[in-house]
Amino acid sequence: MKKVNVNVMAEFVVLFCQNLGVTISPLKLQKLLYYVQAWHIAKFDKEILFDTLPEAWANGPVYREVYNQYKTTFFKNQNITTRLEEIQLSEQLQSKQNNLDLEANQLELVVTVIDLYAKLSDERLVTYLQYIIYNLNSYQKTKL
Repeated sequence: MKKVNVNVMAEFVVLFCQNLGVTISPLKLQKLLYYVQAWHIAKFDKEILFDTLPEAWANGPVYREVYNQYKTTFFKNQNITTRLEEIQLSEQLQSKQNNLDLEANQLELVVTVIDLYAKLSDERLVTYLQYIIYNLNSYQKTKL
């Protein structure tokens, strides 16, 4: 399985969301990256996709490199914008997809996960993640 730089994936996610007509904040970007990584690990026998692991923060996992890129707007709840026209956006998205250089099944998973979760609000993504972690911890405690 191929691995990618998390910043390259972040750029792809931003463009993909904007191409869908979905707003994306730095917080939402972090959550979408985490969901992509989690689904990749689950589907591809514990193979990680990114070359970087996230840090544990109050609202869930954060990729420090990506945070550093968007930190001026991270706590202001401002959406990330590219100001690209439709044709430019489509071309940039295709270019970023090519830069990912993923195997077909990896790319299909990434696109499916983003398409599924991008429509949810930042808060919903955080809450859903907390719900999953809580239930996983509860399950693990009952197995002890």
